[in-house]
Amino acid sequence: MRGMREARAMVKAAFVMTCAALFGCTPVQGTPQKRPSTNACSTEQECSAYAPSETSSLSPTCNEGRCEFVADAPSFDFTIVINMPSTASYAAGQTFAIPSSTLFKRSNAGPTSTCPVTSCLPLPNFGDASGSYTVTSDAAAIVGVALSASTSFPVRAVYTPLFGADDARASDLGLPLDSIVSTSRLVPVDGATPALLYQTSLPSASYQRVLYPEAPYNEDFPPVFNTVRFGTQFPDAFTLGAPLESFTQLDDPTGNTRTATISRSDGLEGWHVWLADEPTMARISSLRTLHGVASTVRLDTIGQSQPDTPALRDKVNIVVAPPDDWAGVPRFVSPLIGGAGRNVVYPTLPSPTSLIGLVAQLTEAGYMGIAAELSFASESIRLVDGSLQPLLEYKTSLSTDDSGRFVTVLPPGIYDITIQPAEGTGFSTVQETSVDVEPGAALTLTPIKRTLVSGHAISSDGRPLAQAAVLADPSRDGQGVLPRPARTSTLDDGSFQMELDQGRYNISVEPQAATGFPRFVTIREIGGDASEDDAQDLGTLTVPLPMRLSFTVKGPVSKAANYVPIGGAIVRIFAVPVSGSQAVEIGMAMTDSNGLCEIPLADQPH
Repeated sequence: MRGMREARAMVKAAFVMTCAALFGCTPVQGTPQKRPSTNACSTEQECSAYAPSETSSLSPTCNEGRCEFVADAPSFDFTIVINMPSTASYAAGQTFAIPSSTLFKRSNAGPTSTCPVTSCLPLPNFGDASGSYTVTSDAAAIVGVALSASTSFPVRAVYTPLFGADDARASDLGLPLDSIVSTSRLVPVDGATPALLYQTSLPSASYQRVLYPEAPYNEDFPPVFNTVRFGTQFPDAFTLGAPLESFTQLDDPTGNTRTATISRSDGLEGWHVWLADEPTMARISSLRTLHGVASTVRLDTIGQSQPDTPALRDKVNIVVAPPDDWAGVPRFVSPLIGGAGRNVVYPTLPSPTSLIGLVAQLTEAGYMGIAAELSFASESIRLVDGSLQPLLEYKTSLSTDDSGRFVTVLPPGIYDITIQPAEGTGFSTVQETSVDVEPGAALTLTPIKRTLVSGHAISSDGRPLAQAAVLADPSRDGQGVLPRPARTSTLDDGSFQMELDQGRYNISVEPQAATGFPRFVTIREIGGDASEDDAQDLGTLTVPLPMRLSFTVKGPVSKAANYVPIGGAIVRIFAVPVSGSQAVEIGMAMTDSNGLCEIPLADQPH
């Protein structure tokens, strides 16, 4: 053994001598990584270096080893969004949105409760929603379908979460709550013959529920829109034609307020017509297929009338669309005024034109092609007599090749064109408006360069915030074309740089989790009137001291209001900026095995 150790030592020494002789090897010296600034204290005096709160009279306090603003609750409302892990024993995979008032203003949970106020957040119940779309024989006869008895049809059930006192769509408020979709299938019921039901699990809340009959039943029977609220179990059966229930009847079964006549001199074979909600463009009527050069059809609806009259409510459009596989042919979309305008003459159009083009930047050597995604949306379509019709709509999207060249087919007209250059090209998403596309047109589209954005992140005592994440998320307040998101990290001195599209952003500075500083969000406009080559300095972004938000997430396990902690849940805090309408994320944490989470919060975004 001794001989073997001596041999290894000699080989090692020979290698080192050879390395030194041939390459001048020296020992690798490690470079110590600079640790980011932390928020820590042991005395009140240490917190005096921080600036006081800008929105209240609070002064920094040393609280459990951290400088903080201590208050009973934040001065602004916020929403707590909780994503449950798929392994949770309660509500696995569900997402809950809970107003901050639930944490601070519950009147039925005192300190002796298993989920006391301010230290515990109780999750709502969740349960199963199941039901069917059934049609009586009498209701079927009204639309021209013969049924011997009540019959259920396959449907697609769409539950869109609503939030707040006004039951607004959660997604319209900036909350990350998606619609939940379920489709009908044969389900055994109590060991009996399987029933045709849709089934899904949902947290107890308010939803807009829409039942869309599947093809071909959507030709005769309209979708059903309702606002529903439910708890642990929610039988959701709907019967069209059920007696004594106005919301289960066709809106005008014997009148002509839902009759439409569509004509097109070039024929309507395979075309479709329907009624749509104007703000959302969701279909609210049966979907009728057209034939010949003129078709008269009923567009039945449920719950879409004026109060005390069968006439259609306001903000409804009639839509006449070509078959799905047609290219270069626009749809006709017209608002109905007082229910009038249901007789549509689709105009004669010139043939679609082939459009060739190039996305490029002009340089001294000529045009330099830029790969991009393009979206065309018409403002109006040109008729055969040269006039423009804004009620005709056409949209399409395409990709250029690597050299920025593209070819497509469009109906002649005026278009808004959105250009999204490929990542890495250094060019910004931009929209060119009112572009006239004429027969045989050729376009050269010139995007602008992205803006080089820089800034400096510090804490409110003046120290640089090293290794913090800087996120640029597009603001959805009042922007038709959204810029692309981006992120970077601060350097040791707190400085950062990143390239951004022009537009409005939520700029977030997110210090590392263990530093004790909160996520800071500010709203900034990038680019605009500056020249395309200009950089933009965001200046100094000062991250304030936090207010500590700490609570335990618990789920109910019995009717006796007993709760169990939920570990591994993602807790996110959303607040609406001072001058905005869309909530933005201002904090995030994961619950530990005891359901506890702790989130440092900054002021309301501004």
